[in-house]
Amino acid sequence: ENRGWHVLGIQPDGGFFTKSAADAGVYSGSGGIGIAPALNVDRRSILFSVKIAADEFKLTLIDEGLAITVPEGSTVTMKDGTVTVPYEIGGPDATEDTLAAVMILDREYTPGNENGAALLHYGALDAEGSFALPEGLDPAGWGTDYHVCLLAENLNDTYETDCASSPVPLNRPETLPAAGEVRVPREEKAAPAVIKDMSNTGLAAAGIEAPVPGGDGEELWAGHYVYFGRYDGKPIRFRVLAERSTAYTDKEALFLDSDEALFVDCFDDTEPISGTWADSDIRSFLNGPFLNAFSAVERSAVAPGSGDGGRAFDPDAPEAGVYGAPVPVDDRVFLLDVADVTNPAYGCAPGPGWKYIFLPGSGMPNHVKTGAFTFWWLRSAVTGKPGCAADVNAAGNLNELEADGLLGVAPALNVDIGAVLFATRVSAREFKLTLIDDDLTVSVPEDKAVSFSGSTATIPYEIGGPDASEDTLAAVLVLDRVYSAGNENGASILCYGTLDTDGAFALPGGLDPAGWGTEYYVYILAENRHGAHETDYSSAPVKVYPTVFGSGGEVKFR
Repeated sequence: ENRGWHVLGIQPDGGFFTKSAADAGVYSGSGGIGIAPALNVDRRSILFSVKIAADEFKLTLIDEGLAITVPEGSTVTMKDGTVTVPYEIGGPDATEDTLAAVMILDREYTPGNENGAALLHYGALDAEGSFALPEGLDPAGWGTDYHVCLLAENLNDTYETDCASSPVPLNRPETLPAAGEVRVPREEKAAPAVIKDMSNTGLAAAGIEAPVPGGDGEELWAGHYVYFGRYDGKPIRFRVLAERSTAYTDKEALFLDSDEALFVDCFDDTEPISGTWADSDIRSFLNGPFLNAFSAVERSAVAPGSGDGGRAFDPDAPEAGVYGAPVPVDDRVFLLDVADVTNPAYGCAPGPGWKYIFLPGSGMPNHVKTGAFTFWWLRSAVTGKPGCAADVNAAGNLNELEADGLLGVAPALNVDIGAVLFATRVSAREFKLTLIDDDLTVSVPEDKAVSFSGSTATIPYEIGGPDASEDTLAAVLVLDRVYSAGNENGASILCYGTLDTDGAFALPGGLDPAGWGTEYYVYILAENRHGAHETDYSSAPVKVYPTVFGSGGEVKFR
């Protein structure tokens, strides 16, 4: 600064020196001064890092000039634990040395591994395109408990960057027939990523549980998750804070809180900056563009929110002196309040956390979130500090920042239980929902009748509505009580499954045909089923019932 046009350099012994910029190419007569470039490699372009020595790595980068596909009409198959993947390699960077490989992750693949997936298996396919499914991986868990991807690779020398195609997710393989087994080919619609049946599907929120009550904060948040809505093209994983909440809505609702900070934004950067939720730019975005990216059916299922959550601070609590009263909302999507993140019923530590902020290892893990930024905004104001808002820092402790600063945003919302037909378990603690779609219909045609042969009933049906397509499925649902929206009467599922193309299904053992319509109730549905984490949609259940019973076990239907 005091030497005019000089530049800074590093001496051979590691010390600093300055040099006139006009003469910077020479250092004490010993030749030119070296250039050591620096750069940044976009994490989203990196597929693998490969250790080649104790502290040395090489990278595998995504190459848009490489591609790999499963040929149309071909199927991934499995027999005796060996999976065979038919594939075609293409793209301008493909050569005769390009290899096909497979990787297995515990979560879906995301560029740059943004969701923290772990690699369970990685290796080249053999000449037949086969690999052995690793021991301990249940074939039934393919696509839910773990995810399999196919890739093409150009491998180079020890210190040279490798290149790979973008990973291609593989659907669950068909199981090849056993010796002597004959299977008749049948025209079927494409199977969804999650096979929904009685084993993994419950009415409304059945199976979804409230989190383990929060303790002193040293443990991780322990609860269930629901995938709902989309952000940046991907389903959002929410923590279930309460499975039938009325804290922010008069309707019973799933109270959901994003498991990650989805993006980074200012709480309020519009002058004059107030730092209040009413003026927050985040509030406008969440209830506008963010919510509009959900499907129309998902948007209609998000319950309007109001009130302050119903949990006032103890007047003597530290939170009351720092953050005042909880901040009310009048929004469908909002941020949590300090009162929410210190509510043990939501699986959070009841202590405020800031008193430990300067002590090593004294964070609150059950407040911690990952994602776009590890600090995340709350909607709470800060007493005596206009222009500031509350947040949670990377250690999980309560914090505060000027509202025009940039921090992570983790939205919260309520899903009306009355709009939810099913909750389907997609992993040990994760669920997806099936919502009622008013633009899907199913009916028994007026000129058709339900028929019954032995224990097999056949229900003729017609699917309609603007949201119906050639992939819409018909399903049957048998309950021990009459269906009620949100399952208010606590009905149990006795049978649930996809109807075949003729509308036939087997009445479960133990159900007397004469009890149809009195001891149990039969419904048909039209369903649009999607991927493992995408919301499914269904028509409202339509009751099907007999009109008169004859003698000798004869059953007549209308």
